[in-house]
Amino acid sequence: MLDWTVFGPALRAPTGMPAAFRMPSRRPRLRDGVREPQTAYAAARGIRLGIGNTCRPQKRRKAANRCEERGPLTAKVVNEPRRHHYVPQWYLQRFADSRGFLHVYDTHTKTWRMQRPNKIMRINDYYRQSWAPEGTDPVQLERFLGAELEPQGQQAIDKALLGTGSLDADESAALLTYLEFQWMRVPRQAQRVKARLRAFVLEQAPPDIREAVVSGRIGIHIEDFVRFDFFRDAMSSLSPYFMAMDWEVVESDGEMPFITTDSPVHFYNPEIPPPADAGVALAGTDVLFPLTPNRLLMMRHPAYDNGELEALDPITDLPEDVYIRVSRGRRMNREQVVRINYVMLKLSHRTAVANDRKSIAACLEFAATGRSPKEPAD
Repeated sequence: MLDWTVFGPALRAPTGMPAAFRMPSRRPRLRDGVREPQTAYAAARGIRLGIGNTCRPQKRRKAANRCEERGPLTAKVVNEPRRHHYVPQWYLQRFADSRGFLHVYDTHTKTWRMQRPNKIMRINDYYRQSWAPEGTDPVQLERFLGAELEPQGQQAIDKALLGTGSLDADESAALLTYLEFQWMRVPRQAQRVKARLRAFVLEQAPPDIREAVVSGRIGIHIEDFVRFDFFRDAMSSLSPYFMAMDWEVVESDGEMPFITTDSPVHFYNPEIPPPADAGVALAGTDVLFPLTPNRLLMMRHPAYDNGELEALDPITDLPEDVYIRVSRGRRMNREQVVRINYVMLKLSHRTAVANDRKSIAACLEFAATGRSPKEPAD
């Protein structure tokens, strides 16, 4: 189901993988003591078939109902954090203007707004695992992110990418894990995984079922726990490729700032135009991660830069242990920054933010005209 060029070969998860990533998946629900009609494959993977509106997910139960249902966990449920960010507040704050606001552009509605970093890129109960066994904290992943992964990732970024310090083994692991999980946890990837699973189900379904789904007589609903299965399956599969790449922190020349988006770790390959996702195991794929309005982390496969491989050739030689060197000093002019920003805008889910409206407006003009603002016509 999952493209190996995106996730790489199956690698064993690190021994120290937090329990938050090892939560057992929810089993197919029962209705009146009988399992809902679905194929064995669908049942195992959280897919539910239904006629008409029965295929739609039920509305969330309110917190009070959850407390009553959970019994012994009532105190914990009451204290559950509800507003879960899929892009951290500390990161977004770096892209705020002097008044502490983000300039936000919605690519779906084509509208602008101003928002504080704590009010954006969050979804209520996004990491809540309602199928957790009794006695297990259903928001342990959210707590782990806020208490460990995000602070450790921030410290590593500040030390090695924005500063010039060296990282020890634990700090390096924290940085790689942060980048890996930031790529996979966003709604864009959740939507993508569910779409692939839906396509796989349709491919395997009998012709009459496939026709009924296509015509709308039968709907497919994929349970949310599939997203957490994706976390478990994909964790540690990207880091070997990150380690094999050349890392560079590039700077804007100050005329045009970098933007960031609701999917801030971007994979871009010149042979796979966005918004299509490129695989990090392809030689021509770059990893783009804005650090601040003035700095961007760019990771590239050296075999492609050296001309040894073409853009769509797979990377097959991965080092087991490597010392990552971060190069600095290259500056991008206005046109280069606009082009990078345009790629990141196209690879977003629906939201782009910046400390200045002009940087996003320049992307929109580039999309409309094919050239950056003030760039002379040929």
